Amino acid sequence: MSRKVIALTIGVACVGIGLGVIIGYFSHTPKSPTNPEWVGKVETFFRDVDDDVIGEFLDGIEGNNIRSNLQYFADRPHMATSPRDEELANHIQALWSEQLDSSELKPYKIMHGLLSEDPAKPNVFTVVDENGLEYFTSRQTEIVYDEYMKNPETIVPYFNAFGPPGDVKGKLIYANFAQESDFTALQDMGVNMNGTIALVKYGGGVGRGGKAINAEKFGVIGVLVYSDPANYAVEGEKGYPVDSSLPGTGVQRGSALGDYGDPSTPDYPSTEYAYRVPLEEINQFPPIPLQPIAYEDAEAMLKDIGGQVAPTAWVTGLNVQEIHVGPGFADSNSTREVHLVTNNRYELLTSYDVIGTLKGSEEPDKVIMFGNHRDSWVYGAVDPSSGTSCMMEITRMFAELKKTGWKPRRTLMFGSWGSEEFGLLGSNEWLEEHWTFASERMVSYINLDIAVFANQSFAAAASPLMSKALYSAAQRVTDPSNIANTVKETWLENFPNADNTQPELRKLSTSSDYAPFYQTMGITSADLSYRGNAKRDPRYNISPYPTYHTAYDTFDYVERFVDPGFVAHTAVSKVSGVIMILLSDSLVLPFDVQNFANYVKSQVVATETEFGNSLSANGISLEFLKSAGDKFVSSAESFQNYIDATLDRTDPKDINSVNERLLLLERTFIEPKGLPGQPQLRHVSGSPALTSGSSGSFPGLKDAMFAITPADKKQWELVKQQLALVTYKIETAAQFLTI
Repeated sequence: MSRKVIALTIGVACVGIGLGVIIGYFSHTPKSPTNPEWVGKVETFFRDVDDDVIGEFLDGIEGNNIRSNLQYFADRPHMATSPRDEELANHIQALWSEQLDSSELKPYKIMHGLLSEDPAKPNVFTVVDENGLEYFTSRQTEIVYDEYMKNPETIVPYFNAFGPPGDVKGKLIYANFAQESDFTALQDMGVNMNGTIALVKYGGGVGRGGKAINAEKFGVIGVLVYSDPANYAVEGEKGYPVDSSLPGTGVQRGSALGDYGDPSTPDYPSTEYAYRVPLEEINQFPPIPLQPIAYEDAEAMLKDIGGQVAPTAWVTGLNVQEIHVGPGFADSNSTREVHLVTNNRYELLTSYDVIGTLKGSEEPDKVIMFGNHRDSWVYGAVDPSSGTSCMMEITRMFAELKKTGWKPRRTLMFGSWGSEEFGLLGSNEWLEEHWTFASERMVSYINLDIAVFANQSFAAAASPLMSKALYSAAQRVTDPSNIANTVKETWLENFPNADNTQPELRKLSTSSDYAPFYQTMGITSADLSYRGNAKRDPRYNISPYPTYHTAYDTFDYVERFVDPGFVAHTAVSKVSGVIMILLSDSLVLPFDVQNFANYVKSQVVATETEFGNSLSANGISLEFLKSAGDKFVSSAESFQNYIDATLDRTDPKDINSVNERLLLLERTFIEPKGLPGQPQLRHVSGSPALTSGSSGSFPGLKDAMFAITPADKKQWELVKQQLALVTYKIETAAQFLTI
């Protein structure tokens, strides 16, 4: 075949193939192009809070469900690590397995301070004469009212966890609240306190263990502590079950541990393989025996005590005409002494946390956590089951939203903590195990311990950064006591801030499971509750509430006296859930950097007002601190303006850049070494000071200044160090917000 024929054949073939392709293309309907799955996910990335989702959540919360939850959780005593406590942990884990994406029952082997296992060895005090003859024996547990108190055989007798075992005998003294100033007053009166046993009241700003520490400094060898009716009862009331006040046999149990977390594994989780500090090297236990007693027993002691008349400020609600301070009993009873025996022990026991997770759809690596402890001293209807009952209704409602196709933008986690009452043990150990996860991924922690102290008004303790989310959520919920108001409006009426412009956000302390999250790690946190306004009603001038940590904290107590109709439980559940939705679904995290900066600036001003003259007189300038405060306020304002006016809400890079700063801003105020004398408290702006008082200065600096004595060069160096530290942290925060 010639080359021309071959070329012609090939050319015809190519034309035919080309015509075939063209004909085929135009003779068939083309397939619709399909985007890969990631394209749809990019589109949903820019979604923001959906008001319809919030509306569905609010409509779905049911007070009757919360009531049923509380009836179940407070049905029987459930002290930490008891069989009932473990039963409740399994119950929660099973529910969350159905409702959420996953759940886990997490065990920790934790040291607990407990009573003797031998019921024949109770904690007791007696009054004895020189021959050992007993004239008085103290009560060991409350009077039981069968119609309200099930399984009374499982009620733990009176004791303070982690109080040391002991057997001491001495003359009785009365020392008011066991403040150092109380013992100093006795010393000034010439009272010989060496070898005595002190009778003191709960309260006065001194914790359980602190009372024993203060007493031991003055030679006291044992402490008896009671709840005085002046602080735990309404005048004219008889006490539960007749009314809401504390009756004469109600006793506040509680932990006397110095810090929070397992004392045998400081800074590390209490795993099976954990190294344990030897018992004799642990320094967090009170130095002398400590025992809570009924106020009817305290009254019997104060009626017989001799010695000088107590200072007029040492008031009591007991039926005693004149209070004397001792030492010892009066007149013919002067040879009698108090014999205190505490058969306490320390033991490693398994405590369970329950963790539930609802995975986020767009930002699953960012986490909002909601927590409440599960264990109680006895029935624990208010503390903590009011919070547990609300939390379970919240997770139920999130499960209902999940069925409709909703998923949170960011991951929601829920924690039912074990062994909180012994010293925030469960939450602290979980956080220590998940330290890196929490420090890098946790946006915020919301705590609901005692959800309802009373049913008058919502209240919150929180980081200033949380104000925007808290106020927005409270504004979306109708107030149960006045349907013309929102929860926020009633909150403002009852608990306004200093200038009456917004509801008050109290400072976070160390009294519940938020402490390791906020005080140790700097995770932006809030603690929510419903409360009563003591300024308007004397019934609420009791802290925290009359039957706190007693066997009379029952379901009946809540239903009849705390929140009839469970309207406050319903409201606080609604506010809590909306806060979770706002934090999880907002495209830009709803944190208020300007409120935070203004709060820090107020601490700068308070420092100058209170300590400026003293610092100046010793050659110490506040100029750098004041300049840092101004920079922080300015950078916060610029940052907020950027969010409001400049931020490109269609650019994931810009959104992530802003959110990362918002997430980590609080962490810039964490000092890894801790505050002076408080190594677990590391937030140089938000942690509580050791020193009591109303100073609004920075806690470490405040404590250093209050410890100053003339010519104390070492203490002045600590002042300079704390001043430089605070200035550095504020400067860092200001730079961190710079776009």
